[in-house]
Amino acid sequence: FVMTRGQASFGALGEAPSPLPPSLIFTLATDEYVDLTCNWMQSVAAQIGASETKESMYIFADSQITMDRLAPCAPIRGYEIFGDANLTDATLGADFGTNEYIRIVSTKPLAAKRAVSVARSFGMTRLIYNDGDITWTSDFRRAVPTAFELVTVQIEVNAGVIPPGFDNGIRENGAPSVYGDRYCTGVMVFNVENSRIDELMSRWTNQTIELARVGSTLNDQTAFELTAGSGSDVGSPDGSALAPNPHGFHANVFSPLVVANGSLLDNDEWNRDQLVLKHANFVTGIENKITKMKEWSMWMTGLGEEDEEVAGDGEVETD
Repeated sequence: FVMTRGQASFGALGEAPSPLPPSLIFTLATDEYVDLTCNWMQSVAAQIGASETKESMYIFADSQITMDRLAPCAPIRGYEIFGDANLTDATLGADFGTNEYIRIVSTKPLAAKRAVSVARSFGMTRLIYNDGDITWTSDFRRAVPTAFELVTVQIEVNAGVIPPGFDNGIRENGAPSVYGDRYCTGVMVFNVENSRIDELMSRWTNQTIELARVGSTLNDQTAFELTAGSGSDVGSPDGSALAPNPHGFHANVFSPLVVANGSLLDNDEWNRDQLVLKHANFVTGIENKITKMKEWSMWMTGLGEEDEEVAGDGEVETD
């Protein structure tokens, strides 16, 4: 399933927007990436409003210091602290040292598994995950398919190649090459009501642990593809040519007209103004990311300076 922005549930002109499924919106935060996370939080709040952000945003952080720094950025529903012991030795039996990227990607399936329980405790039926180097330019919840089986993910588009069949009004004849070759776990939306969601989360977590045990380069994306099937056979604009997977899971993908990665954003021929969500991946280094995010109109000004509203009251009791 692929949805362009024109197909999203914004409603016809003059009509009230259709009701949205209640969604928990979450991310992972570390002290090193706090400015990026703050930017993401502010972008979400700018699109859905402070009151809805306070009802739906949830943070998994590496420390209380990180949460204290994020407190002025936007009001949130709650947060949980994943300490070093939970992230490394006690959970995965691996030493990630000071590599923040490895820490984040290794923790993502653990946080997602926990977030399913949190979403259920709040009576929410959708679970939206975003990496911290993402900016909402519209209400992303309305770009999510109203009905999908289990999970919808971002798809990678390599080297800024505009997929065939996705003419954005700049290129008359589309572009050569393929739609994409991998899933990207930087943008994921889960259907909490699906009966197999717990199985998916458990298998994804276990696959991540297995990769750590055998000494592979730890990557939650690789673990997800081994669990839910690789996106390497995605070769059609409608997303129909999905690769098989050993567990019978099916992953839907977002159109790059809705969600674009850093490779596409760096292509001057790609229309960035139409996007609902921008992802500044494919850029190495925090300062380089911030520079590119400013270039791509992703950077919110005055991070944490003007909004004095305090975030959630700490860890939330979900029993």
